[in-house]
This record gives sequence, C-alpha cells and structure tokens, in this order.
Amino acid sequence: MLIKKVAIGDFNQAYIENELKNGVNVIFSDDNNRGKTLLIQGLMFSLGNSPIFPNGFNYKDYYFYTLLEFNGEDYELLRKGNSFFIRTKNDMRLFSSESEFRFYFSRNIIELPKIIKKGSPQTVSFEMFYEMFFIGQDNRNPSNIIYHGRFNKDDFKLMLCDLAGVNSVVDCKDEKLSIKKQLLTLKNDLKAVKKKLNLVKKNPTIASFTSKYQDLLDAQDTIKLIEDKNNKIAKLKTKRNRLSNRISKLKTLITELNSLNRTLSEGKLICGECRSDKIIYANKDLEFDVSNSDVKNAILKSIGEDIDLKSLIIDDLTFQINDIQDSLNDLMEVTPPDIFQVALFKDEILTQEEYSDRAFEIQLQIDALNDAKENNIETISISKVEQATLVEDISSEMMKVYESIDKEGILNFDDIFSKKDAVFSGSDQQEYYFCRLIALNNKLNHSFPIIVDSFRDGELSSRKEEAMLDVYNQLNKQVILTSTLKSEEYNSNKYSQSYINRIDYSIYPNHKLMGDKHLNDFVSILESFNIYH
Repeated sequence: MLIKKVAIGDFNQAYIENELKNGVNVIFSDDNNRGKTLLIQGLMFSLGNSPIFPNGFNYKDYYFYTLLEFNGEDYELLRKGNSFFIRTKNDMRLFSSESEFRFYFSRNIIELPKIIKKGSPQTVSFEMFYEMFFIGQDNRNPSNIIYHGRFNKDDFKLMLCDLAGVNSVVDCKDEKLSIKKQLLTLKNDLKAVKKKLNLVKKNPTIASFTSKYQDLLDAQDTIKLIEDKNNKIAKLKTKRNRLSNRISKLKTLITELNSLNRTLSEGKLICGECRSDKIIYANKDLEFDVSNSDVKNAILKSIGEDIDLKSLIIDDLTFQINDIQDSLNDLMEVTPPDIFQVALFKDEILTQEEYSDRAFEIQLQIDALNDAKENNIETISISKVEQATLVEDISSEMMKVYESIDKEGILNFDDIFSKKDAVFSGSDQQEYYFCRLIALNNKLNHSFPIIVDSFRDGELSSRKEEAMLDVYNQLNKQVILTSTLKSEEYNSNKYSQSYINRIDYSIYPNHKLMGDKHLNDFVSILESFNIYH
C-alpha cells in the first residue's frame, strides 16, 4: 500500500499533502501545533480508524480524503462523520456507517483478520488491525493495545496468529488435584458398570425408555442440542430482521431518489427562493447534486447492489433457519419402542436395572464434580504450541532489532507486550514501539506503510534516531514519520540524508494548518465526488 495524497477541509478552508513518496518521509517542524499530528489523524480517520483528534477540533465539520495505491489500483477515500465514499477507476460506492465500510474494505480491498472471541468468530476492528503498522502520539501503553474497546492484547496476539496462518485452541487450567482424583475414580467405576449394560448396545431405543442412566444421557444431550439450536435460530432471526429493516429503508430511499425528476410536463422543477434547478440528495454527513444523472445513477447503482447483497444474505439466513427448525422438529419427535421388542428384552431389562441405577448415580456425581471444576477455573487462556512459538519468534525479532540500535541497552522483550508493572519511560517507550513495528513487518511481511506520529518523542538520542532511520530505509517501503525539532536541530538542516523525503511544516501558523492556499484544489476534489455546497 502506498499513500499518495492526504487532504482535510471543507468549502471554506483546506489543506492538501501531496508530497508523500515511497521510502522514508519525515514531516517535521521547529515547534509543536503546526498540523503534523492533525494530518496523520486525518489520514487514519479516512481509512476507518476511530476519531483520535485533539479537544477543540470539531472533526465532524470536515471532510477527510486519502488517495492510496494498493496492488496497482488507486483508491480514493472520502469520509465525513460516519459516512464513507470510495471511488476506483470502475466503481463508486457510498457507505453510511463504519461497519458497512469495513465489510466492503475486507471483501474488496484487504481481507481483515478474524479471531474467536466469546465462542464466535469476529472480524477485528480497524483500530486493532492498524496498530500492526501505525502508532499514534497519544494513549500509548506498552502493556496493552492503545485503543482497546472490545478487544485487548490477547486478541491482538490472536490477530497476528490469524495473519500468520496459526490456529488457536482453548487450553484450560488444570483442575484441582482432589477433583481430578475423584473424577478419575468415578470414571473408572462408570466404565466397569457400563460393560455390564449390554442392552444399550443391543437396542439403544429400548434402553432409553427403560434405563435411568441411558435416559439421563439422552436428556443431557437433548437439552444441549435444543438450547444450541434455539440460540442459533434466535441469532439468525435477529440478523435477518436487521437486514430486512435496512432493505426497507434502502428501497424507500430509491423511491425518493427516483421521484426527484427535474422535467415535468408543464416545465421544470426549480427552487422558489434562489431559482436554482439543482436537486440535492443528503444523508446525515454528505450531500450530492443528483441533478447530475451520472451521480444519481451511481448512487442508485450502489444502493441497488447493497439491496441485492442483503437479499442474498437474507435468503441464506432463511435457509439456515429452516434447516435448523427441521432438525429441531425431528429431535422433538419421540417414537416409543414396539411392545413386542420390550417383551423380547424383558429379562435383560430386569436383570440390568441395578447396574442402570448405579451408572445413573455415578454420572450425577461426575456432572457435579465437573461443575465444581469449572467454577474453580479462574481464567481460560487461549494458547497453542504454534501460537506461543509465533509470539516468541516476534519477541526474539524485537530483541534483534533492539540490539541493532542500542547494543548496550537494558530492555528485555520476552513478549510482544510489556508487563503491567514494567514502566517504559522516556525514549524506552519509543524504542519498544519501534522494535515491535519492525519485528511485525519482518515476521508477517505485510504490505502496509509504517506510520509513526512523533517518532522521536521521549528525548530519543540522535545516535539512536539515526540508527532507526537507517533501519526504516532498509525496509524498502513507505514510512511516514513526524518529528518536532529543537531550534539548533532545525537550523542544522536535520534529516539531510539523501534517502529521506523532508516535508517542512514550520511555515504554518500554530493550530492553523488549513487555509485558502489549497482550497480550490480541495473543492475540486469534493466536486469530483459531486459533493454539494
């Protein structure tokens, strides 16, 4: 992926950064508050990240634009609020929420990883995915992911495993020794009793009606099956209802758009106040001039495709619901054994009654101990040999990178994250994030640029900074860094290395990156999306 252009603004003020190149880019200034962080935050926001803008900046009032290249194709992303507009050479799509955009992004641009969380597969958030190659200026926490909502550092590790093709399994803590011994004894007793219950093997149908033990097992299995099927049906119906509601709204929207006819038999439709013949379609964040037939058709096409996709999903969900309902109905049917079969096995039924009662009692005790065992388990850790090996490999790679920039350093990375009580102060934190970014890049060989806001924060020494820049250069990919220099550093023409693309923001006033210099070009971008003002 290559970031070619980033822009922020509205119809009154704007800023465009189009000097980014492949290789190492350093955006610097001789003071803070010159707009470097705003640019990086705007870039990530346009890519789907949650807003991380400073207090006082009303990001909902502005448009955020990014032009990027991925696999030889250009993608133009425009975001305002929660609305996204994406345009390629052959397609133009509008999304009214981050989740819709994330679905499209994962399906058509970059497939986002999935992890198992709370027993079900979940697509990871943009925030956690982007932390693989992006480090913002604020809220850094080496002991956890930076922006953790429903995801945490364990989920981050699972995400890395998914990207590396490593599967995960549930590995519970060992039971208490006393419970283990009791369970072992009872299971051995049950095994001995079950050997004498020949009727179960000869005729399971009769056994389920005459044996307490077999009936208990059947009841337990049936309860689990029914609960599982009912839960699946409820979840599928909820999904189907949401999609149906969304389709209804989209069809209403199509009707509204098709009703916006400019030409009437008596004349044409114009505004009574300004006399304009423009017709505007607006969602909660964006406005489009739909008097332009191409724009209107593009929007209608996008909405139509969205309806078709949701309809296919609804059909699939209905099929799944019906299939589960059929199996549930079959499960509910109870067919009693033929009376002649019962008579045939009468003697065995009577002789095995004692064994059945004993097996029934043992199984109840085993179930009770299993419940106690579960209650004694405080945590369930997700682990596997391959997963642990990957984390160890990344940690080892972090140490190699660390030694390349600080051979006498005292930091030790025995995990991707630090322990909660381990404090990385000053430049140590910067070195940690640097080592993690490079190690993830090396081990996963991903195609994303490295983006670090304020990459030398914490009084990073010049020697270490130069070593880091050299490592960044060796990656042979786009790297975007921001830096605030001291006066003597700025005057000494810092970052004069030939491989560095220097972008100086010192010329911009404090808190005033946007102005009218780039306004015409930015308005042209908005107009190319047919955004109405």
